[in-house]
Amino acid sequence: MAATLRSTARSRSSAAASAPTSSSPRPEPMQRRSTSQSEARRERGSKPYGSEAEAAEAATAAMLDELLAAAGGSLLVRALVPDTKVLRERAIRAGAAAMAAAAAAGKAEATLAALESVLDAPPSDAAVAERVATGVLSSVSRLAGSLQAASLLRFLGRARALFGGESAAVGMEAALAVSALLRPAICGGVMAEDAEPLSLLRESLAAVKAASSAAEARAAAGGVGAAVGSLGAAAIG
Repeated sequence: MAATLRSTARSRSSAAASAPTSSSPRPEPMQRRSTSQSEARRERGSKPYGSEAEAAEAATAAMLDELLAAAGGSLLVRALVPDTKVLRERAIRAGAAAMAAAAAAGKAEATLAALESVLDAPPSDAAVAERVATGVLSSVSRLAGSLQAASLLRFLGRARALFGGESAAVGMEAALAVSALLRPAICGGVMAEDAEPLSLLRESLAAVKAASSAAEARAAAGGVGAAVGSLGAAAIG
């Protein structure tokens, strides 16, 4: 009898020890809370806070205003001078943002004129001039779809002079800029496909056959590349 009572007492003691108490944490709710907190942190990390976004927008607007006021001395242009890859990449990204802001604010025409003024006054050092010109031309291409026909024609004439210039890198960037600008202009009806773009292609193809120097060959090749990039490869046939 005593043995039976001791066995019953031990069973009750074991059951009491293993039973959950009211203060014990429940795994499933804790896991849900942890998951929701992680999701909230990820969401905060993927979306900038309002103040950060506003600060970035204000900085871009300030850079654009500076470019319009004093293009050659602006931060966007000065950042292209050093032969530093990281700084140049940041300058190109900042330039792209400034061009988007210019297009959104209806300042694309004025911005193009400012960038052209930089091309008109290249630095005396050839290497620096190449870095600045290629960076500026990269920014010009970001104005695609926001320019009128008169501005496009003006820039086309300027770019054609760069196709066969001393710097092959500048000529290539100029051809890319022309292609980027003409393509949306043709699609949007700002410029007729069978007008200047087709004339550029025909004249450049003829120049390829007549080229008698490296500069003339580069100029012709740049014109063909720019025209084909805007009209499509089928235009050659």
